[in-house]
Amino acid sequence: LAGLALTWSGVQRAPFRTGRGGLGVVEVDERQITYLAPVGGGIASLDALTRVSVVASRAGEAYWRFDMAGERLSIPAAAEGARAIFDVLTALPGAKVETAIRALKVGGHEVDLLDLYEDGFDPVMPAEERRSYNEVSLEHHPFPEHAERLQKADGILFIYPTWWYGLPAMLKGWLDRVWTPDLAFTVPSPDEPIRPLMQHINFLGVITTCGATRLWSNIVGHPGRRTILRGMRGLCGKRCKTLYLAHYRMDMSTPESRRAYLAKVEQNLSKL
Repeated sequence: LAGLALTWSGVQRAPFRTGRGGLGVVEVDERQITYLAPVGGGIASLDALTRVSVVASRAGEAYWRFDMAGERLSIPAAAEGARAIFDVLTALPGAKVETAIRALKVGGHEVDLLDLYEDGFDPVMPAEERRSYNEVSLEHHPFPEHAERLQKADGILFIYPTWWYGLPAMLKGWLDRVWTPDLAFTVPSPDEPIRPLMQHINFLGVITTCGATRLWSNIVGHPGRRTILRGMRGLCGKRCKTLYLAHYRMDMSTPESRRAYLAKVEQNLSKL
């Protein structure tokens, strides 16, 4: 999953309580989650899930939401035994995204999730777009919705798998086609240097997985990390904070290593 969680500060802080005093009881048996409650109970099979998300009610209570083909099951995060849900989801694709969203909400942030694959984003820049790239204006941006979401954000969390030590093509194409002149920077001229325009961004973070070891990644130089946390950071606010969390040797990962990694992600993001 090459996704981006665009965040900006929320007005209300809503603690994410798990497994304490909520309605109903949660039972987890291998790849099945059962929610026993007087109203709204049901079963969610991990093999049938199409999406897992965390939502908040108007009263500020957090809920797990499990979407399956034509069905939806909502479970209060404070239901008895709900903590086990987090453990069983650590092996699912996209678990990093859901963990990150939950942790950011604990920190009082609103989250605007941009999933490039789900949105059908095309990372390939056509020749004509490249020819006119330096003349792109915000008014005629090729992706106005993306540009607007970037302007509203005050922090960006990049979530992606590292390929050959760098960014996946989908994410690289998004940077090429969305972070354009007049939105992210001004095009330099003989008389004026490049000028950053993303100074409202005060946080850049990366959550990623790497097949290589930490040592070898450091030897190679972490190209993907440098692109975002050095290159892109130069366009952001002067005091922009950064965060980098990687699960190394992902091809040899275990449920225990993934669980520990997601716990680290949750711990770091909830403090933002």
